Amino acid sequence: MNGVSAVFYRDYRQRITNIAFVFWDLFVPIAYLLLFGLGFERTVGQFSAEDTSMGYAEFFLEGVLAMTTFGIAMNTSWGIFMDKDSGIFYELLTYPITRRQFLVGKICFNVLLSAAGCLLAIILASWTMEVTVRWVWVPVTLLVVMGTTAGWFFLFSILAVRLARMDSFNRPLA
Repeated sequence: MNGVSAVFYRDYRQRITNIAFVFWDLFVPIAYLLLFGLGFERTVGQFSAEDTSMGYAEFFLEGVLAMTTFGIAMNTSWGIFMDKDSGIFYELLTYPITRRQFLVGKICFNVLLSAAGCLLAIILASWTMEVTVRWVWVPVTLLVVMGTTAGWFFLFSILAVRLARMDSFNRPLA
């Protein structure tokens, strides 16, 4: 097993052993889509902009996809901070893997999880909410989702590594 697959497998094992992470990563965005998408769809109905008519669920689906990318990247970065806070992060750096392998493994897991969550949301929106999906654009959408997740992950990881302790965020400036 190389370093990238070892980090990928570690993240996978961490996520499946804590059902709250799986729920937060995959099912909370879908719950938002169903609750708010259907709720506001029934309240607002159809609206139009620039000769295009769409329902609220169609409009809201893009926000749910963005929320999925943001949430997954944030949860994984929070995991890095918690590993750092407990000392496991520094132990991981002593393993026979490079830092590049560590980051690539984390990114690979994030983008795969994000793509799966977004694809699940798209399928659910199409199937249950009758959202019009242009299926030829789904691969491009998934590539954008993967790139966005990787970008958020890098941003949040920088913050996670730079924070020294849990109370660093709450410390007064003066």
